[in-house]
Amino acid sequence: MSRVAVQAAADLVAAVEAGAPLIEIAAPIEHLPPLRLSRGQAIVGSGAATALSFDGDGFAVFAANRLQSLHIACPPTASAISLAPGAEACEWFAFGDCRCSGVVHLMFDDPAGDVDLTLSGLTVLRADATARLPRPAGNGVEVQHGAITVWNRADTPTTVTLDAQGIVIGSGEEPVRGTGLFVAGNQAGNGGRVVLRQMATGPVFSDSALPAGTTGTVSGGIFFLAGVWGDLVETHGDITTWGANAVPIDCWGNLGHWRIEGSGRSHGPSAVGMVNAGKLGRCSISGVIETFGDGARGCCIYGPTGTITARAIITHGAAAAGLQVVDRLDAITLSEGIFTTGGPGMGLMKGQMIETPAHGVEIEAGGRLDLLDCARISVAGSGAVSIHAEPGAIGTITDQR
Repeated sequence: MSRVAVQAAADLVAAVEAGAPLIEIAAPIEHLPPLRLSRGQAIVGSGAATALSFDGDGFAVFAANRLQSLHIACPPTASAISLAPGAEACEWFAFGDCRCSGVVHLMFDDPAGDVDLTLSGLTVLRADATARLPRPAGNGVEVQHGAITVWNRADTPTTVTLDAQGIVIGSGEEPVRGTGLFVAGNQAGNGGRVVLRQMATGPVFSDSALPAGTTGTVSGGIFFLAGVWGDLVETHGDITTWGANAVPIDCWGNLGHWRIEGSGRSHGPSAVGMVNAGKLGRCSISGVIETFGDGARGCCIYGPTGTITARAIITHGAAAAGLQVVDRLDAITLSEGIFTTGGPGMGLMKGQMIETPAHGVEIEAGGRLDLLDCARISVAGSGAVSIHAEPGAIGTITDQR
């Protein structure tokens, strides 16, 4: 493959416009305009994450494009990597060992067709997706886009096959704004889908930037929406959120096993620690689920769920129940227990603010928990009880002390 080496903005623009198949960045380049790649073009850095600085949007990819060993620096609200308008038969994309400032936004519509997408060693340092539209809707709310968004909106039954490893988003000092990682298929359920061939992330830090009392919009740390299918998701590190309605661990899709080597923590009102509103076979968390905010329940089960394991569920706000079960949960094992401290108050549930005490375990009408294996349950707020459930809603309770 013919290789063109460039080290100035004008040379890079000329090489892209000429359709050079392989362009090597030989030196940092500043003040770049948006660059639209042609089918089959690749841009690679000559060293570790060679810097390219854009005044606005960065790369718009078209089909069979590769970006490798680059630092793509854009304004936080701009797109560091996006799908070019009019892209057809996208085939595949591969983005490896790239560091981005700005949003990675890949939204597939008809007639994109089936796509293989590889994200390897992709880090988003800073991004702001809070103003991105349109937003997918479900469960009475809309969902903010992510610092990394992969959304197959196609009405035809196409598949984006996603192979992602080494994803890192934001930092404790500078969380991204909006959702961290956002993956979605067609929300109507009969069109495009995303299949996770491999999904492994590092730590994720995000801030919804939503004000308290917001009822129509939610956000997340890692958010798998309807139309996403995967056998195994791995998270190596903590998932931490700030802001109202920002759920660190959120599944609306169909996942076999979500394994988290770390904790899920939220800091904000109605920022539930973990939600399953899809189908989740197993979620194993080595750390804790912990929330800091009124209405920020620990774990909410709105869809059929197999087993959940964690050290503990801990909440620190009014109306912040530890575990709420609306659908079916086969078993939950908590080696340290459930701890709530708040009194009664208001919290967001499927787009509505609901008043409730901070119970330890709350089984709603129609909900079912077969096995509660929990070292202890501690509640402190007015009106809160360890277990609030109709007779028969819980099968077996073990290890209570």
